[in-house]
Amino acid sequence: MKIKKNFLYFFIIVKSFPQNNSIFILKTKNEFIKKNKVFSFTDTRYELNKKFLKFLKKRIKDKDVSNLFSALLIGVNNNKLLSYAFSKTGLSHVLAISGFHFGILVLIFNIFFKILPYKNFKNILLIFLISLYFFLINTTPSIQRAFIMVLIIIFSELLNRKYCPLNALGGALFTSIILDPYVIFNIGFQLSYLSCFAIFIIFPVIEKFSEKIFEKKSLKKMNLFNRASYMLLTFFKSSLLLTFSITIILFPIIIYHFEKFPIFSFFYNLFIPIMIIVIIFLMFSSILLYFIYIPFGDILFRLNTQISKNLLLIIYHPPAEINYVFRFKGLNLEILVTYIFLVSMIFIYINNFLKEKEMKILKFF
Repeated sequence: MKIKKNFLYFFIIVKSFPQNNSIFILKTKNEFIKKNKVFSFTDTRYELNKKFLKFLKKRIKDKDVSNLFSALLIGVNNNKLLSYAFSKTGLSHVLAISGFHFGILVLIFNIFFKILPYKNFKNILLIFLISLYFFLINTTPSIQRAFIMVLIIIFSELLNRKYCPLNALGGALFTSIILDPYVIFNIGFQLSYLSCFAIFIIFPVIEKFSEKIFEKKSLKKMNLFNRASYMLLTFFKSSLLLTFSITIILFPIIIYHFEKFPIFSFFYNLFIPIMIIVIIFLMFSSILLYFIYIPFGDILFRLNTQISKNLLLIIYHPPAEINYVFRFKGLNLEILVTYIFLVSMIFIYINNFLKEKEMKILKFF
């Protein structure tokens, strides 16, 4: 029987018998009953993704780079070796579509929309384009979170309301659980939301304490070389602290699910995400420029291909000197939940304490 798209089908169960205590095997008749027709975007999304992949293959001849671009842009990765390489180096979260993509897309659209006279019209257009991009890509917990948070940001600007990142994260979390309560068991969901929580709560606290060790200096009194050096060191310090903040909360979860943690992923996360941001920015820009003026788009495609080749070389061949893996088996779920709860409460308390202290100082002056 040929299965047609956009229809609901039912199958008849002949009998069911237990395979073990939790799994049942269902034996069915080899026939499906076609019921009422339904509307679905799945087929349209599939066709559009197929056309986009064809477009990428024409512009980019290198297969590895083409697969990297398709994974970063629309979440379609047909290369298992690429997935394994990113997973081995602890960079799977980088390969997944997240808030970076939506943020960069909004940034690029804002640059192009500067000529528009009305701010509200620009925001409405942004909502439409972001929603269109969300429709084109495969929906995962991290994509859903990023999409909801970006919508909250744009709507807060439309309504002239103050935006709070933690409230936006909570709104996305509440919406995701209402739509699918079982999503909390998805590892992508856990890593996505907890890494955002670490950025909003843990990172500011650690950065505040780091200022007592590394004092801020005035750039006005520095010459050009010292200014560039100081800015570069500040950037690496922030990357290190951000990676450390995320690792604090994600380390036990990765150990619980995979029973191992690649040590060198800590070092890779200092600079690889920055390179990925550059690649994503160039990708979106090259596609937009291609439809405006083809030669400019092609130049950016070639530049981005070369950067991506170098990046993949680093990921596929990590240095043997730091290629160590920490292994630990049998982490208890109760211990994991207790750890996350205690760490969250401690950093929320410290964060609130520091904010209250700052408010008192401001009131005094």
